[in-house]
Amino acid sequence: MRTASLPKLTAISLAGLLLAATAACSGGGDSGGVTGAATKITATDFVCAVSASVVKAGNNTFAISNTGKTTTEVDVYGKQNGVFSKIMGQKKHIGPGTKAALTVNLKAASYEVACKPGEKGNGVRTKITAQ
Repeated sequence: MRTASLPKLTAISLAGLLLAATAACSGGGDSGGVTGAATKITATDFVCAVSASVVKAGNNTFAISNTGKTTTEVDVYGKQNGVFSKIMGQKKHIGPGTKAALTVNLKAASYEVACKPGEKGNGVRTKITAQ
């Protein structure tokens, strides 16, 4: 039976730790993990898709992509008197086929992201949580 040398085992162990750390830091995506990277919002004429249902408390940047055919607006709402009506952050006039960024400071709580095709009405809403 052969045994691996100590330097070889150390290199393998370090590689494993680096791989695990990289995987842990790359959260976000559809898994709903807390992340420090920009959270993606894809706005269409009928959908408001947010890439993570859980974001970190504090400053959050939302990378908005309007793939619809009309100009849209994106609002992040917090609760006021038990209703998601307090605008925490807003980005208006996002034209079809364009991108925008919105940075919002969120305390640990529940929120709604609203994409408003045509920049009117209550919009299509998606719930998120800041932790």
